[in-house]
Amino acid sequence: MNCSCFDRKRFAVLLHEDWAAWRTRCLVTLAAGYLLLSVILTVSCLKAYSENATLLQTVPTDILEDKFAHLTDTATNQNAAIVTVTAFFFLFLIVTPWLWNAPIYNKGQHIRYLLLPTSTFEKFARWWLYAVPLSILAGVLIILAADITRVIICNMAFPDYSFARPLLFTSGLHTASSGFVLRMLLTTSLLGQAISARSETGRTPLHRTLGKCPILLLPLLLMIGVSLIAEGDPYTYPQQPGAATAEVVWHTFWLAVTSLFWLSAYRRMKKNDLKYQYALNPESV
Repeated sequence: MNCSCFDRKRFAVLLHEDWAAWRTRCLVTLAAGYLLLSVILTVSCLKAYSENATLLQTVPTDILEDKFAHLTDTATNQNAAIVTVTAFFFLFLIVTPWLWNAPIYNKGQHIRYLLLPTSTFEKFARWWLYAVPLSILAGVLIILAADITRVIICNMAFPDYSFARPLLFTSGLHTASSGFVLRMLLTTSLLGQAISARSETGRTPLHRTLGKCPILLLPLLLMIGVSLIAEGDPYTYPQQPGAATAEVVWHTFWLAVTSLFWLSAYRRMKKNDLKYQYALNPESV
C-alpha cells in the first residue's frame, strides 16, 4: 500500500468511525452478556438459599458470620458461582475475535473493507484492541455488575438470613493457590482467543470452523499445566519447590505462542488484502 503502516490520526479516525457504526452492537452485546450472567448467578443463588433455608434459619447469625464462613459459601452456592463466572469469562474472550471482526467473509464485503482509508496494520490493531484489552475490561465489568445484581436480589429475597456477598470477598479467593489458578486460566483464555482470531481469517466457513477445533484441547492443556507446576493439586502450589519459576516459564512460553497466533492472523489479513487489491487494480501492488 502507498500509505504508511500506522498513522495515529488516521487510526483515531478509524476508532471514532467504528464507535459510531458499532455503538449499538457493542451496547447490546454488553447488555446481553450482563443479563445472561445475572440470570444464571441469581437463579443458582436463590436455589441454593431455598435448599439450605432450614440450615440458615437455625444456625445463629454470629456463628455463621464469624466462625463458619466456609459454611455460608457452600450454603449460598458461592463455589458454583465462581465456576460459572470463570466459564463465562473464558467463552466471552473466545467469541470476541468473531464479534469484533470486520465482515469480510465474501468478495463484496472484502472489497468494501479495502475501501477504508487505513492500512492493514491499522485495521488489525483496531481488531486486537477490541478483542483483547477492551474485551477483558468489558468481561470484568459484566462479571462485577452481574455479581452485584445477584447479591442485591438474594438479599432482598431473603432479608432475614441472607449471607450473599460479592465473589471478591469469598473466603479463600485471595490465597496463593487461587491466584495461581486464576493466572493459569487467564493465560489459557488468551491462547484460546488467539486461536479463535486466527481462525476468523480463514477463507471459508469450514476453514474458520476447523480452525477453532484446537480450543477444545485447552482444558486438557490447563490440567497438564496444573499437574506439572503444582503436581495436580493447586492447593499445594505455595509449598512446591520451584513452582514459581516453573509458572513463569509456562506463562512465558504460552504467551509467546499466543503472540504467534495473532501474528499469523495479521499475515493472513495482509495476504487477503493484497489479493483483493490486486484484483481491483493490478498496478497498485
